[in-house]
Amino acid sequence: MKVGAALVGLVLIVSCKEIDKKPLTTEEHVKARVSERWQALIAGKLETAYGYEVPEYRKLFDVQKYQQGIAGVGVWTKAEVKDVACKEKCVVTVQVYATIHAARWGDAVNTSSLLKEQWTRDASSGEWFHLSSE
Repeated sequence: MKVGAALVGLVLIVSCKEIDKKPLTTEEHVKARVSERWQALIAGKLETAYGYEVPEYRKLFDVQKYQQGIAGVGVWTKAEVKDVACKEKCVVTVQVYATIHAARWGDAVNTSSLLKEQWTRDASSGEWFHLSSE
């Protein structure tokens, strides 16, 4: 009997936790996708990052062409999404951190830069994708 009551209690707790989950806003969803893409870029997982490009881009450029246009792998150390503003498209501000090893001076230089990215929703899948500038 005690096992049955404990099981019912556990089911109720899990059910309540599920009810508490709110669906993500568009901005929260896009922020998560931007973060995932940047983590892939930082880790050098360019095939994974390529999957975040709009389907139209991927039809025109294969992954090898995409990889040729990426500069910064091995230099980027961190990326933080600072702002996401969505209307028909989303404009995302990302602070990207990098460590540059200057052989001439022998010291590593830490730097960062704010980037603006555009993300758009794919009509077929409903998913949000990065709009590459290429």
